[in-house]
Amino acid sequence: MAEYVTSSTDSGQKAEESLLFSDPLLSDKLEGFWSASKKLQKKRKDWCEDNKKMYKGEHWTERRPKYRESIVLNLEFMAVETIVPLMTDRQPAPVVMPATNKPASEEQAKKVELALQYHWRRLRMPLMSEQIIRHMVLYRDAIIQPFWNPNIGLYGDVDVELIHFDNFFVDPNATSLDDVLYAIKAIPRSFKYITQKWPDKAEAIKLEGAGEELEESEETKELKQRYLVREFWFWTKDDTDGKYKIAKVCKVGNIIVSQSDNPFYDYEGESQQVTDTLTGGQKDEQRYFNHFDYPKLPFILFSTFNIGNELYSTTSLIEQTAELNRMINKRKSQIQENANLMADSIWVIDEDSGVDEDLLVNRPGLIVKKQSGTEVRRESGVPLPSQVFEDLAHSQSTFDNIFGSHDITRGETSGGRTATESTILRQSDQGRVALLIRHFEGGLEELFNWWVHLMKINYTEAHQVKIFGKEDALEYVELQRTDIEDGIEVIVKVGSTAPVDKLAQRNEYIELARGGLLDPITLYDKMGDFDNVMEMVERLDLWKRGELVTGPQQPPPEGMPPEGEMPPEGSQVPPEAQVPANMVGAPTEKIPADVQEAREEHAMMMQGQIVPPNQNPTEAHMQEHVRLIKAEKEPPVELVQAVEQHVKQEFESYQQQPNQPQQPVV
Repeated sequence: MAEYVTSSTDSGQKAEESLLFSDPLLSDKLEGFWSASKKLQKKRKDWCEDNKKMYKGEHWTERRPKYRESIVLNLEFMAVETIVPLMTDRQPAPVVMPATNKPASEEQAKKVELALQYHWRRLRMPLMSEQIIRHMVLYRDAIIQPFWNPNIGLYGDVDVELIHFDNFFVDPNATSLDDVLYAIKAIPRSFKYITQKWPDKAEAIKLEGAGEELEESEETKELKQRYLVREFWFWTKDDTDGKYKIAKVCKVGNIIVSQSDNPFYDYEGESQQVTDTLTGGQKDEQRYFNHFDYPKLPFILFSTFNIGNELYSTTSLIEQTAELNRMINKRKSQIQENANLMADSIWVIDEDSGVDEDLLVNRPGLIVKKQSGTEVRRESGVPLPSQVFEDLAHSQSTFDNIFGSHDITRGETSGGRTATESTILRQSDQGRVALLIRHFEGGLEELFNWWVHLMKINYTEAHQVKIFGKEDALEYVELQRTDIEDGIEVIVKVGSTAPVDKLAQRNEYIELARGGLLDPITLYDKMGDFDNVMEMVERLDLWKRGELVTGPQQPPPEGMPPEGEMPPEGSQVPPEAQVPANMVGAPTEKIPADVQEAREEHAMMMQGQIVPPNQNPTEAHMQEHVRLIKAEKEPPVELVQAVEQHVKQEFESYQQQPNQPQQPVV
């Protein structure tokens, strides 16, 4: 869990003696905050627990007889776990806008931007992002707390923690975090934690009995107990200057174990020598190392469907689809029960039929003997009307429409749709996800600004940032707080985390390259995770010139100079060393454009890329495809199939051209 210390510009002892806490009724004031916040927390806990049950598949609320079917088709889990990877597949792109347009300012802004990317990777934020998205969908909102962690590295560094809804209590009258008067993080801790954190207060806490015994164990009583540590953040008026500031107080039971001014804001500043613009001389000026213009409570709220009159969101996707999922479960159960009756129908027999009931089974070829004049018959079930199945399909479709999670987005079969219809449906689903992405990116933007703020306060020593530069080369950048200028702006590039159709994007790049609008380096860089882009480009250039050697080089024929050297003037080239005019790369022949295009397509297919067929192929183009695949030594089966499918589609286009033969030419 998160730990906090005062920043390097604060003194812990001075904070303890701050006049901010001269109020003798402080403990009572904090308990008043606690009591008021618990009312809103209880209300929130109800809907959070209901949503959590739906996600876990606990859908049936009423007690049902054992003979009744209670099928659970957990569409909620399926939809949530479809959205999560879509929203976290791409890394956000923080952009630091420099304070001025001077080169030095731009260079410093770039260093801060690289530091943000480094912290995103260092703190494994892609994994936390998954949890944030789940909280946004399950609990309406997600809450994180950025803080300074002194235990990272030599000098400490920025950190962040995801807070569960059970552990966050807030001013019930607030409509936004900027409007919050107080917020409380409450987490049960072990006595061991208490002893390490506040050794001088541990015995008093133990005597007060603030711990709660969780379970019987052979361990010591201290290890079995948990103590609720409440961390209060609230606005209060400083008697020394009459200004409102943020204070932080920690309580365990009724004991205040620590209290301080806001450790995440530089109130004191640092004296610096600057040039007086009027006199030209030097003068002292106080510089405050804050990125924010004013103090803030160290919490970030990721909202979803907030109509603006309360702090938390009004509803969630799970709440909007919960009843639909229950109706789908009910219909599925009805269908299953009817199928059971149809397959294992009811027997109707007279009491004096003489038939043993244990013999009435569904064994094939069963013969039942009965008394004359009595009745023994099977009552088959009645098939359900078509409206039941239509209602089931309608409920499933409505569920998918609300969640924006259709079969094509989940990676299932397209259900007979055309490629265009599938693309349109996928884009509509992404439009639904885009709403959540806007809120997600807004919260991440606030997080990046918090990191910059904490670095500006605490980077009194140079911190080393490790990043991957061009060609994945490891680079080191040093950053300290004097490098972070006043006036920079930190934003997240809009849509940087939005999901993309990678297949469609790759095809667009191929079309641009085919039209000569994209160079090979950019093409390979955009197509995927190629580790050797420059090597690929060099080999492509050699291949185009017919100079690519894929096997061991053979010694030159007798009478020929080594490769790269010209034969002596007047010498005769042996017949076996002469290059046929139709050989790839023959210097005496210019390669036709359609043949060259086939070679480029073949090279991309060799890399496992999907290459659309040429819409106006020539016979030479298709023959070159066949020649190249035959020239490959033991080509993979998948490659052969891909080339066959590619040529087949090109031949279909070839047949549509006027005056072309109707039989294959290759």
